[in-house]
This record gives sequence, structure tokens and C-alpha cells, in this order.
Amino acid sequence: MNLLINFHELEAMILEKTKQSVTLRYVDDKTIVLGKEIKVLFSKKMMEVRLEVEKIEGTDLFLAYHAGLGLELMAKGMMVFLKDELGGIVEDKGGQTLLVHLDNVEKLKKPLASVDISCVSFNPQAVNVEFSLKK
Repeated sequence: MNLLINFHELEAMILEKTKQSVTLRYVDDKTIVLGKEIKVLFSKKMMEVRLEVEKIEGTDLFLAYHAGLGLELMAKGMMVFLKDELGGIVEDKGGQTLLVHLDNVEKLKKPLASVDISCVSFNPQAVNVEFSLKK
């Protein structure tokens, strides 16, 4: 079975939880870009971090993140922010790897109790979660 979570819905959930506006953009079936506008001196700049699905273990999603040259420190700051705002959900595992505890997302607790996730991928508009019912 498949569950599609539209990027707009996910952006709204992040805004609701963190009070921060972010954008999500499709790159390929394993990669999206998370963007956040930040103030730099007297101007605004869009900071983007590439998030790539590494693996899924149970309800834990492992993501690699890459920000490119010069933005790694800002990316680390963004990861600290996410950890503070999404405590218990997002964990920085070091080595540019994030661990997302999907079962700690309030809206996912009940559904995840009944399913086994086999794959997480992306399409141009949404996150695709493939799962089967638990036996």
C-alpha cells in the first residue's frame, strides 16, 4: 500500500510545529531540498539543504543532509534548530545524518502501530510511503 503526503501538507505541519516557514522541492526519488529564508546582514538569503533517504528501520527514517560549500555551518545551525523545535522527532546522528523518529510524530502514532514501512521515496509533489499491514 502507498500513502502520499503532499509537500504543502508537510510544510504546513512543520510551520504548525516550529512556527517557521520552509519549502520542500523535489530533486529525485530519494532526494528533496528543504529551503528556509534567513536574514544575512541586511538582506535575505534562501538556505537550502539537500535531504536524501538513506534507509528506513522500523519507524526510524535515516536522512543524509548536504548544504554545499560555505553553508555547512549554517546547516548545522539549522539542524540544531530542528532538534530544539522537533525534540524527540529529529535527531542529529553526526556525519551529516539525521534520524527522524516517525513514531514520535503525534499524527502518525496510531497509523504506525498498524503498519510496517518498507520504503520512503519522493515524487514531484509528495512524499510516498510504502507500507504493509502488520500481521
